[in-house]
Amino acid sequence: MTQRIRPCLLLHFFYILIIVMPDLKATTNTIQTQAAQEVVAAELAFSARAQLIDPKDAFLEFFSNDAIMFRPDPFSALDRLKNSPAWGVNLQWWPAEVGVSVDGKLAYSTGPVENRSTLASKEPDSYGTYFSIWRKSGTGKWEVIADLGTDTPTLVSPREQKVLLRLPEAGLKSAPAPSLITIDQEYATAANQGLGKALASIATAQYRLHLPVGYPLIGAQAAIPHLQSGPCSWAAKGEMVASSGDFGATYGSGDGGYIAGHFGYLRVWRRNISGQWQLMAEVINQARR
Repeated sequence: MTQRIRPCLLLHFFYILIIVMPDLKATTNTIQTQAAQEVVAAELAFSARAQLIDPKDAFLEFFSNDAIMFRPDPFSALDRLKNSPAWGVNLQWWPAEVGVSVDGKLAYSTGPVENRSTLASKEPDSYGTYFSIWRKSGTGKWEVIADLGTDTPTLVSPREQKVLLRLPEAGLKSAPAPSLITIDQEYATAANQGLGKALASIATAQYRLHLPVGYPLIGAQAAIPHLQSGPCSWAAKGEMVASSGDFGATYGSGDGGYIAGHFGYLRVWRRNISGQWQLMAEVINQARR
C-alpha cells in the first residue's frame, strides 16, 4: 500500500540490516530508546509476515481490535479487513523514522513503500510512504492502531538508510493527559485566519506533511507553499493519547486547505519541555478516483 489501506498500494520489507540513530537533541533515556527499537522490530516483523502470508492476513495479525484506516475518512479497520478477499500483492516496506512517548507505550512509524501488483513481479509498480501509530498492549505486544499512506513518484529512502529515532526532549516528565481533540480544534480555529500562519506557529522543527501524492515535506517552511488558498475546515473524530500525557494523535475529516476537496487526516502531537503542544506530523488522505 502506498496506502496500507488498499491492497493495490501497500507496504513493507523482509529482512534488512537496521541501524538506528537517536535525535541528538532528545533524551537518551533507556526506556524510550528501547521502546523505539521495539517499534522498529515490530514494523519489520509486520513487513516480513506480509511476505510469508497474504498481506491482508498480516494486517489482521498486527492490527489492534480498535485500529482505524482511512478512505478518505477514518473507519474501523477490523471488520473491513475480515471481509476483504485476499489481496494477492507483494508489499514491501521498512521504517525510516520512529517517534515515541515518555512512557514508551505509544509511537509512530513512517517509511517508504514498494508495491508490486503481483507476487511474481520483480520490480515495483508504484511507490509511497506509510504512516502508522503503534500502541504497546498490556501483554507487551506492539499493535498498529492507525494506518495511513500516501503515493510518491519514486522511492523515498533506501533500505540501508539509518532509522531516525524521535525521542522526547531531555527532562520531559509525565503529566495529566489533555484533550488532544480540543487542541486539534483550536488549530482549526486558528487556520480560519490562515492555515500557513497557524501551522508555522505550532509545528516542530522536524514537522512533516504527507500529502496524498508527492514526497513528504519536512519543516513548516517547506510545507506552507504546497497548501491551498481559500477556506479550510476539519473536525476531529478521535484521539490516541499516551498515559504520560506528552504524545498522541488525532484523526478526522475536513475540506480545503491541504488539498482542493474532501480529505481524511491523521496528526501526531508532542508536548515540549515548556508545556506547549506542537505538531509533529500530518498525513492527508483523499478520495480515490
